[in-house]
Amino acid sequence: MDEKKLVQEFVSQKTLYIVKSNMTRLTYIYCNPDTMDDEAGLFYTEEDARSEVAALILKEEPVEVATVEQKGYLEFFAELSTMGVNSVKMVREQNETHVSLDAFVRQQDMSKVPENKRPPENKALYLTMLYYLQEARKGEEKRDMAKLTELNEELMAGVARGRFLLPMQPGKMVGGKLESQVQLLKLSNGAMVFPIFTDTVAAGKFTGPTKTPLFPVTVSNLLQNIAKMNVKGALLNPGGLGFYMPVELMKQAVSMFED
Repeated sequence: MDEKKLVQEFVSQKTLYIVKSNMTRLTYIYCNPDTMDDEAGLFYTEEDARSEVAALILKEEPVEVATVEQKGYLEFFAELSTMGVNSVKMVREQNETHVSLDAFVRQQDMSKVPENKRPPENKALYLTMLYYLQEARKGEEKRDMAKLTELNEELMAGVARGRFLLPMQPGKMVGGKLESQVQLLKLSNGAMVFPIFTDTVAAGKFTGPTKTPLFPVTVSNLLQNIAKMNVKGALLNPGGLGFYMPVELMKQAVSMFED
């Protein structure tokens, strides 16, 4: 079947099925060994998705079937884009077709926008975090330590060099001037952390429909204010994968990789 027609048939369905990682609570991502694309699966029927899950569980990958409703397709594919996914494996009655993510969502061309005026995007870091947490959150005896060691270096580089979004509380009048305050997040252990986000899509999952002001920051910026604010670190993408970065990790990343 023509690729374009197949894509149209998939998105005309009221419900599609995906594989969700139990480690990240997000779409399961993998590297296609034949093309080296970073890929996600999309399944026409629940039976197709369950067959995929059964095969992955045999490989000790903790996953489950999840659904995506038609009204949420655009948001789903947009999120895959922010994750750094570039390919989709479409499966219908065990027949596989691999297509570019561009077949489902148009990528915004930011090449003509000055870099300092672009909204932060951290696709490489987001993708690395997904691969890292899919492995690191397994039981200790099931982790691939060689893979984690390799991913850890990429992760630290992305943390040190990334630009992130920090939500601000509504402004207050101080001395006749409107001043905003940094929004903090309280963890279950009582520690206060900076909630930061890789991109606007990830931020929207946390802030919801409210127009919360978002301020671009680097980890170095945050470290300059951590001591005086008694903050213990940062939580990257709360409301999503929730990657906790204690102060020690942030300092280590900056010392290793900041340009």
